[in-house]
Amino acid sequence: MYYSATLLATPEASPQFTLNAYRTDECQPWVLPVVKKVEKMIVEDSSLNHEYLPILGLPELRYAASKVALGENSRAIKNGRNHNAVFADAGFTDIRPYHYWDGAKKGLDRTGIMNDPEKAPEHSIFVLHACAHNLTGTDPTLAEWEKIAEVTKGQQNEEKK
Repeated sequence: MYYSATLLATPEASPQFTLNAYRTDECQPWVLPVVKKVEKMIVEDSSLNHEYLPILGLPELRYAASKVALGENSRAIKNGRNHNAVFADAGFTDIRPYHYWDGAKKGLDRTGIMNDPEKAPEHSIFVLHACAHNLTGTDPTLAEWEKIAEVTKGQQNEEKK
């Protein structure tokens, strides 16, 4: 078994250092025992699944990396509530969240997103993502969008009666 490293250089290009994988004497890849052990642990752990991370990655990692890169007390560090900050900067004072995440199902809270508009004050504004709903990556069905539109318009229709 061997691990090789190669320094490549040509007169026309800068030197490049490349690393190769561990190989057997027959030049086949050799997987480290610790890698096999961890892969087996992952496969046998029923609490894990193949759920993808949100498009921006693991929020805790992003936040920690931002603190390292920008400093612990940087004003540039946001906590994932960018819409709230935008509306606050625009002068809105009554900013409220609505249910969109179902932790048990790891997806869109279809019940909450339907019920919250019915409980909201008159003239409320809802920011809804039309595709890959922010943080959930879930798209409501056409029928669900129609219901969401119906309940968010409900207050306006009630006022006209």
